[in-house]
Amino acid sequence: MTALGLFAGLQPAQAGSILQTVSRVADLNPGPDGSYPTNLYVADGLLFLSAYTQATGWELWKYDGTNLSLVKDINDTVTDLGGGLIEGNSSYPSNFREYDQKLYFSAYDPRRGGELWETDGTTTTRAADINPDANDTVKSNPNSSWPSGLTVMQNMLYFSANGGPSLNYELWRFDGSQASLFANIHPDGGTDGSSYPQGLTVFNNQLYFMADDGAHGYELWTADPTAARLLADINPGDSSSSSYPKHFTALNNTLYFQAYDSAHGFELWKTDGTNVSLAADINPGSGSSNPDELTPFQGALYFKATDGPDGYQLWKFDGTNATVAARINQNGSSSPKDLTVFNNRLYFAADDGVHGWELWSFDGQVASLVADLNPNGDSFPEDLTVFNGALYFVATTPATGYELWQYDGRSVTLAADINPGPASSFPRSLTVYNGQLCFSAAGDGLNDFELWSLKQEQAPLNITITGLDMLGSGASASFRVSWDTVGGTTNFVEVSTNSPAGPYSDLSAPIVIPGTQPAATNYTDSTAPSGNAKWYRIRVAGAQ
Repeated sequence: MTALGLFAGLQPAQAGSILQTVSRVADLNPGPDGSYPTNLYVADGLLFLSAYTQATGWELWKYDGTNLSLVKDINDTVTDLGGGLIEGNSSYPSNFREYDQKLYFSAYDPRRGGELWETDGTTTTRAADINPDANDTVKSNPNSSWPSGLTVMQNMLYFSANGGPSLNYELWRFDGSQASLFANIHPDGGTDGSSYPQGLTVFNNQLYFMADDGAHGYELWTADPTAARLLADINPGDSSSSSYPKHFTALNNTLYFQAYDSAHGFELWKTDGTNVSLAADINPGSGSSNPDELTPFQGALYFKATDGPDGYQLWKFDGTNATVAARINQNGSSSPKDLTVFNNRLYFAADDGVHGWELWSFDGQVASLVADLNPNGDSFPEDLTVFNGALYFVATTPATGYELWQYDGRSVTLAADINPGPASSFPRSLTVYNGQLCFSAAGDGLNDFELWSLKQEQAPLNITITGLDMLGSGASASFRVSWDTVGGTTNFVEVSTNSPAGPYSDLSAPIVIPGTQPAATNYTDSTAPSGNAKWYRIRVAGAQ
C-alpha cells in the first residue's frame, strides 16, 4: 500500500455540525433573587409559565421563542412593604391546559377569588366565576372555586372545582362559553359535600377518575358526555373503604392503574371500560407491590414494583403475566424512576447497589448501565426529556454539581455547565418548545432561578481531512488521519474498506473536541492495512 493510494482514498468529511448554545432568556427579576419560572406549558404556539417579579408577584408570562413578556397582571393589587418598597400581589396561575386554541388555567384575584381563566396570549379574561361573589370590589376573603385537573374530552373541558357555598368540590365542565356542574357525585350536606375528583384521564372517549360519593369511599368512576357513574367498588365496604385508584395509563385498549383492596393491598388493576379486574397480584396476599411509573414500551407495560423479598425492581406486564423485567440491584431495591422511551429503549434512573443512582437503559431483554457519571457516589439523573434526537436530563458530579446532561445514543456528555465548576445551577422543568429546550435554572446556584433555553443550530462549519500519513510499514503499519474541526463538537472517524461510497462504520470512539474555536486534531488507526485500500471520513454527532 503506497501513500499515494491512501490519499486517493480520502473522502470529504460531512459538513454542517449542529452546535448547541445555552443562554438565559431574560433576567425577569434583576438582583440576587430570581423569577422562579414554574408550570412551563406549551399552548397555541407559545410557552406559558408562572413567574415572579417584585412589581407583579407571581403572574402569567409567555415566551415566543425570542421574547419573554407578561401576559397579564391578573392580581393587580400591591402591598406596601415599608421603606418605599412595593410588592405586587400574586394570582398564582396554575393547572394549565390547552383547549379550543387557548390556554385555560386557575388564577386568583381578590375580587372574585381563585377561578377559571383563559388567554390566547393577547387577551386574558376570567372564563367563569364558578363560586360567585356579589361584586367586583377587592375583598380579603373572596369566594373561590380553585379549578384543577383540567382535562379535554370530546371538545369539552372537564375539571374539579368548588361550587360553594361551603366545601363542594365536584366535577364541572366548560363548553367554550360557560361552566356548569356536570356531576354532583357526593350529596350535599354538612360542612363538606365534596367528591374531590382526581386523576382525570381520557380513555376510549370516556373520562376515568377517582372520586368519593360519600357511600363507597374513593373508588373508580367514569363519565361520558351525558353522565358520570361508579364503574367499580374495588374495595367494598362503607364510606371509609377506599381503593384509591391512580396512575391511569392506557395500553392496547386497556386502562391500567394502581388500586387497593383488603385482600391484595395496592396492586396493578385494569379495565376495558366495562369490566374491572386485578391484573396482577405481584406481592401475594395482602402485601402491596405499589406499582408506579407505569410506562408503555414495546407493546407491554413497564413499571416499578416490589414482590416483597426482592425490593423495588423493573417489572413488565404483557397483558397476561407480570414478571421481573430486570433485577438491577441483587441485594435490595433498585427503585427505577423517570421511565422514558428513547430510540426504542427504556431509560431510567436506578441504583444497582454498586454504582449508586445512575442512568440505565433496557432494550427489552437486558438492562445496562449507560454511564457511571459519579464513580464515587450518585449522579441522581432526573427529569429525563427527549429533544432533537437526544436524551437530556439533570445529574450531578463532584466536578459539575447539578447541571444539564445529554445522551445521543453513544455517549453521555455535559450539555451545559450553567454555574461553572462544582457549584450547581439545578435545572428543572425541562420543556421542549419551538426547537428549543427550555427550563428553569439558577445561574448563581442559590436563588437566581430564571428561564433558560438550549438551542441547536446549523454551524457554519466545514470539516475537511487535511492529511493522511502511513506510520511504519508491513504488518506494523498504522494510519494517522488529520483533520480540521471546531471545538465543542463530538467527532467520529469512520472507515470503509469497500469503496469511497461506503458503507462506512465507526472506527473511533467519540472524540470530543475541547473548547469552542477552530482546531486541528488527528487519530491513529493502528490496524494493519492487509493489502486493502481504506477510505476515511469524519462524522460529526448531529450532522445533517
